[in-house]
Amino acid sequence: MEEYRKDVMKALEAMLGEGYEITPQDRRDNNCPVLHGICIRKKGEALAPVIYLEELMLYCLLEKVPPEQLPKTLLQIYRQEEISQDIADRLDDFGKLKDLVRIKLINYEANAEALEDRPHRRFLDLAVVYYLDLEKETGIKETTAEITDRVASAWGIMEEELHRLGMERLLHADGCRIIGMSDMLRDVLKGEPEEELREIERSLKRDADMCMADCREQRFGAACLFNASFLQETAEKKGCDLLIYPSSIYEIMILAYRNWDEDRISPQVVREMNEKGLPREARLSNCIYRYDREKKEVSIFRKGDPL
Repeated sequence: MEEYRKDVMKALEAMLGEGYEITPQDRRDNNCPVLHGICIRKKGEALAPVIYLEELMLYCLLEKVPPEQLPKTLLQIYRQEEISQDIADRLDDFGKLKDLVRIKLINYEANAEALEDRPHRRFLDLAVVYYLDLEKETGIKETTAEITDRVASAWGIMEEELHRLGMERLLHADGCRIIGMSDMLRDVLKGEPEEELREIERSLKRDADMCMADCREQRFGAACLFNASFLQETAEKKGCDLLIYPSSIYEIMILAYRNWDEDRISPQVVREMNEKGLPREARLSNCIYRYDREKKEVSIFRKGDPL
């Protein structure tokens, strides 16, 4: 999205000429989605509108405007002086968008303010929220758009319907998958000498019961934590309960839970990994979770510090 925004800004600069300043401006709400904005300021004016690409893409999608025409469409909206109204106000055809609904897990307390105007439901120390996956529709990688109360109201749908649609994708089409630690490291360390990779794989045999999990067709793969059928299948294969570590909003780490190894990773270690290895918007939680194979449910195994 960053590179795409640069291209859009260059096109706007060519269209508007020297009388305008065009700058990037993001909107971040803790670890909610980052909205990539473009601020158009006419020189000498104190106030300037910001147009967010994610919202504009939704509008273009419904109006069947090709992605290459987005800069021109953005300029038309700016010149119509309608920018004070959120573009989302005009996204009134839910029928064209419902197949794009996905769920995402975020931290509840860290996003309390943002959750006040978003359809959501509480899950342990997390919240299930909803977004539209626009990557395939726009051809632009990692493009998503959050679903707010105002958008849901315009569509005339309740949180329960969003949840049903999101879970349908998570449980079926998008699915969840296990990624072996060896495969994951080989992907991350692509290009390293084969001898070093084999040494790492030998060391990983000590952690054979550890793996990563994410979604095949969904960007925010930590949603696997909300997929009880997937966790049950994994627990049955390992023959025990599971400990689950919140690697990020994109994936989770799963460890077969046997009493003798319950202290292998502590909440303090999870917090340190979050603070040192992840940007704030990618952190999910400092807690450790447990999936109980008999009860078929997830609970907080050990409470961590607030994000």
